Amino acid sequence: MAAAAPAQPAPAALAWLAAALAFQLSGLRLGGSHWSGNTQAWRTVARYTLPAVLALLLIAGLLGHWQLPGAQRAALYVPFVLLQQALLLGFLLPQSRRLAGAHGATLASALFALAHAPNFTLMCLTWLIGGRWIASYHRHRAWLPILVSHYILGLLAITCLPLGWLHSAEAGLRFFQVR
Repeated sequence: MAAAAPAQPAPAALAWLAAALAFQLSGLRLGGSHWSGNTQAWRTVARYTLPAVLALLLIAGLLGHWQLPGAQRAALYVPFVLLQQALLLGFLLPQSRRLAGAHGATLASALFALAHAPNFTLMCLTWLIGGRWIASYHRHRAWLPILVSHYILGLLAITCLPLGWLHSAEAGLRFFQVR
């Protein structure tokens, strides 16, 4: 059975993405953060990213599933990662901490997962890893290690998990179009 080709984004979707990214960047709370991070920030992120990578590769091997996302999708994923992390770390986390105090990180991770509804698999994965990204950000205040982790894990999830599990990583109304 041939694997379904990944959906190509419509030009209007790309315009909406650019507008959403610009909007997110306008309201971010980035005080005290920095871009690249030190060696410890990279080690912290590697401690949970590498086991997740191995788990995804093991699943792909056991299920015999390997579908590369293609150069266009890999390139277009960069702004999505930036937008999602800006949303998680720059907006959801500060607002959740303001509303829920000590439980703000848990609330932010849950809201981040909810943003991937109704894709249950993607919601579970983003809830688990979102909590790790928040903890790393809280400890090191470094963006690039988290962005790299998100990019690698997101593309590997698309590559390694069968379409029936991940539904091409679609969320919202597009989830029903891909199914």
